[in-house]
Amino acid sequence: MIIWGLRTVMVQLGVAWLVCPNCRNHCAQVYREHQRKFTLFFIPLFTTSRTTVRQCSMCGASYRVGPDELRWAAAQAVGTAYPPRVG
Repeated sequence: MIIWGLRTVMVQLGVAWLVCPNCRNHCAQVYREHQRKFTLFFIPLFTTSRTTVRQCSMCGASYRVGPDELRWAAAQAVGTAYPPRVG
């Protein structure tokens, strides 16, 4: 018998202080990457899909973000260029 499945792993990319479009508060916005992985016998083998989201720390609303917004937020949070882990 072969045991296979899918698993979602969340990787936190960073935090930026922005205005939330939902609650209109200026608060921490957490950037996360959701990686869906194919597993065989409970061992993750490869990533099947990736989605980057931004979540408000006040209201909990989540929004999908593109690579342009992610680069912009990284530059705002760090004050320099793009972080090495994204992509």
